[in-house]
Amino acid sequence: MTFEANTLKKAKRILAKYKLCDRCLGRQFPGKVMNNRARGTSLRKAVDQIPLNSDSCFICSHLMRSLFDIGRRAVDATHNYQFSTFAVGTTISPRLSESEDALRAEFKLRGGETIKSEITREVARTIARETGRQRSFGNHDIALLIDPLLGSTQVTPSSVFIQGRYTKRIRGISQKRSKCTDCGSGCPSCDYTGLSKSPSIEGEIGGYLLAKFGGSRVIISWIGGEDHQSLVLGIGRPFFAEVQKPMKRWPIMRAKNLKNGVRVTGVKVLPGPPTFSPKFRLRVRATIDLVEPISKNVVDRLEASFTHKEVTAYSPNKRRYFRKMVYSVKAVNIKEHGFTARIYCDGGLNIKRLVSGERGEVSPSVSEVLQTQCTTRKERPFDVLSVALERSVSRVTQIAQETPITRRYR
Repeated sequence: MTFEANTLKKAKRILAKYKLCDRCLGRQFPGKVMNNRARGTSLRKAVDQIPLNSDSCFICSHLMRSLFDIGRRAVDATHNYQFSTFAVGTTISPRLSESEDALRAEFKLRGGETIKSEITREVARTIARETGRQRSFGNHDIALLIDPLLGSTQVTPSSVFIQGRYTKRIRGISQKRSKCTDCGSGCPSCDYTGLSKSPSIEGEIGGYLLAKFGGSRVIISWIGGEDHQSLVLGIGRPFFAEVQKPMKRWPIMRAKNLKNGVRVTGVKVLPGPPTFSPKFRLRVRATIDLVEPISKNVVDRLEASFTHKEVTAYSPNKRRYFRKMVYSVKAVNIKEHGFTARIYCDGGLNIKRLVSGERGEVSPSVSEVLQTQCTTRKERPFDVLSVALERSVSRVTQIAQETPITRRYR
């Protein structure tokens, strides 16, 4: 290959003052025909300079000779992880960059690739070739941070996002894990988690997902909630979960009976995090107690009063009012001091407050319609019969429902 006279002149001046390896020499003169090492070799021959032997390169101290070994060590660090795409980052000693910057300033060199960029690119090429995986500059399954001088590789897997459903067939199990009663942030009795060891749906599902994916933490987003004395029946309540730092990304998922009457079904890996607040409707069966006895005719008012009826509810936590639809309320098993109500309504409406009115926080309420104080029964307030996500919620949800999880690689 022939070079411009100005390029040969600068290369000869550089090599007369500094000892550079072929990669570091070629990197100072950008071009598209050859890679840095081949360009450096050609330049050295063109100016009649012999290759370096044991002498240290001024810029890299012969670090560039170890790029393949650095890449192989990075490959070894990924052996315990499932992934199809990866990103690579490199941390290098400031001395290397400073030496290259000083040389370029001295000889007025511009446009060449940096030593950090070449190391990253060559290591990524080795990883891709050895693993058959693809480097990604956007979304990726794992990120590798490489320190070539120390020979270390830090692997950080991206979170896996999951959708599934759960049912609960034992009363007395809360949905969320409660805080440890002995501490505020961590103690020996809670294994320094700050959370109680009492049974919960969150604990059962979280433990199941950690066992499947080998992650460090599970964060669950609930599609509504229920009382700890409630049952969740039918096909179950949907939930979304994020598994942080998973080692596996595509385990085989089947319906699973967990402890404390909890069962998970339909667990699927989503293509990305849900970026929406799902709208849903639910059917519940509430056991209602009456302070004063009333006749069956009075109870029959419920069906007429709650047929596609918009109710106003107040959220103490958010300190604002919102509106929800109650589509139907049907009373069955009517007795003198109580009855069972089958309620079909929008999600996010507190069933206990819909029944009691709770100091006017829900209006109209069952108490307001029947003109007597009504409460849900303490030991079995209401059971969830079905929870249905609206179809128009999100394309992400549709993909998860339509596409079964597949096992890829490893």
